Amino acid sequence: MTVVLVALAGALGAVVRALVLLRWPRGAVFAVNIAGSFLLGLVAESEGRVGVVVGVGFCGALTTFSGFAAEAQRQHWDRHYVALTLVGCVLAVAIGLEIAP
Repeated sequence: MTVVLVALAGALGAVVRALVLLRWPRGAVFAVNIAGSFLLGLVAESEGRVGVVVGVGFCGALTTFSGFAAEAQRQHWDRHYVALTLVGCVLAVAIGLEIAP
C-alpha cells in the first residue's frame, strides 16, 4: 500500500511542478526546489508512511536535480543562480527540520 501512495503522491508532485512551470516559466525551477526542500525538511523525520509518501513521492517528483541542471544550463551556469539555489535548498531543509513538530 505504501508504494501505491508514493506513486500517487509522485503523480501529484509532477502535476504541481508542471503547473508551476507552465504558469511561471522563469524562476519556476528555483521555486519548486526551495518549496520542495522546505517540505522535505518538515517531513524528513516523520514516523510511518508520511515521510516516505510525501518525501519520496511528492517531493521527489516536485523537485529534481535534472530540472535544476537544465535551468542552470539555460542560465549559462550563472554562478549566482547556482549558488542561490544550492544554498537556498539546504537552508529550506534546515528550516523545515527546525520547525517540524
